[in-house]
Amino acid sequence: MGGVSRGCYASMNLSFTRGDDPDHVAENYRRMAGALHVDPVHRAVGLSHSGWRGTVKRMGKVTLEAMEKAYGTRAEDVLCCIGPSICQDCFEVGEEVILEFRKEFGSGYEKDLFYKKGNGKYQLDLWKANEIILKEAGVAEEHLQITDICTRCNPELLFSHRAMGERRGNLAAFLCLAG
Repeated sequence: MGGVSRGCYASMNLSFTRGDDPDHVAENYRRMAGALHVDPVHRAVGLSHSGWRGTVKRMGKVTLEAMEKAYGTRAEDVLCCIGPSICQDCFEVGEEVILEFRKEFGSGYEKDLFYKKGNGKYQLDLWKANEIILKEAGVAEEHLQITDICTRCNPELLFSHRAMGERRGNLAAFLCLAG
């Protein structure tokens, strides 16, 4: 409801591939974005993958800086989502990884980012690390969502190297601007 499409597309059709007037679909997206309070300031999107190596090198901040340079994007205007990835309970790492995180994040975040197990291993929270990175880079807390969907906990829905090993498919992410 609330869109401008007519006939069998009435009223909030959000597909450009069903035969609806593209101008109607674009207006429907504008109206939906307005209802959700997400009208874009700049027409730009960014998508980056950040495993532990990318996270320790602050991939989120690097992406925001590239968007600022290319499009004039300001971090406080960006809507961010940390998508499906491995959760802390499933992400066991060795001390060499933790040393990298300690070096990059300092001791102030240790309790938020990891805990030591009895076997000399650690459980690392990449979701929290990326949340910290994005907030420190200027993303507003109300503009940041974390899906909290673990790829390893959900192998029936998502491929996971840690759950399935090498014989598995791969995931992909798609992001686009509508209209």
